[in-house]
Amino acid sequence: VGNEHGPLLIRQQQDPRQEPATADMRFN
Repeated sequence: VGNEHGPLLIRQQQDPRQEPATADMRFN
């Protein structure tokens, strides 16, 4: 779970426009 939340938070910080749902779909 840490790996999933880790990169997700980093992606959100880098791309604030991208919503968490979009990042989640990409990772999934």
